[in-house]
Amino acid sequence: MAHQEACQVFIEQEIDKGLKAGKTPYSIGKDLTVWLEKLFEAKIPPTTIEKRAERIRAKIPTNVGSESTQENHSGKNQEVPIKDSNPTIQAPKEDSDALFQLKRWWKRATKKDRKSFLDWVNKKEGGK
Repeated sequence: MAHQEACQVFIEQEIDKGLKAGKTPYSIGKDLTVWLEKLFEAKIPPTTIEKRAERIRAKIPTNVGSESTQENHSGKNQEVPIKDSNPTIQAPKEDSDALFQLKRWWKRATKKDRKSFLDWVNKKEGGK
């Protein structure tokens, strides 16, 4: 197993252990950063691990695509058609990372920031 893959597996396992033990994502990130530096000689910011732990705790997937096939009873893969009332706009079942970040920052934005952003979006929409 490559060095990077071993590090990733270690991070996932330690986050799972920490969450099951009732640790906060902050403490997991803080503790795990020290161990990663000792074991793998990798400098990873504690906030990166903290965010990953928060996503695992909330069961938010990473930016990995899902397959559009399912197994039927015979064991063969079968295409599953996507049914949508409006085929031009498809609502994702789970938020993408960009949308997740946008929602997070939207909560922290001031009224002036929100207005600027909405004006910018409306200008972009009108320019199409």
